[in-house]
Amino acid sequence: MPQALIGVDIGTSNIKAVAFGLDGAELAMASTPTITHYPAVDRAHFEPDEIWDAICRVLHSLCHKLRDLAQPAAIAFTSMGEAAIPLDVHGRPTYPAIAWYDRRTVPQIEWWQETIGAAETNQITGLALYP
Repeated sequence: MPQALIGVDIGTSNIKAVAFGLDGAELAMASTPTITHYPAVDRAHFEPDEIWDAICRVLHSLCHKLRDLAQPAAIAFTSMGEAAIPLDVHGRPTYPAIAWYDRRTVPQIEWWQETIGAAETNQITGLALYP
């Protein structure tokens, strides 16, 4: 059976998975909307369990579509920019993933700007200070 390379994009709008043949041709795709929580006007986050469930559903759907076409050979993931899910010592989530456009970190960004500066931050990380 031919082999497939799978890419999974854990995005802020959708979680999607695409399988490609070794020749680069798209074989199958599956997608589901990402659930975003807005607890306040300037806040947005993603619940870890909902993200995990969506990833599992998308991969299950993709593998179902691939079952007679190709055997998965490798998988790669991308995620929501600089978002992270903090884990405890047992690997369990301790807090939601804060969206990149959430404004709750403005005081920390201001402190960072004054203490380290935008240019130094960009040189170290390749990123701009935001929000």
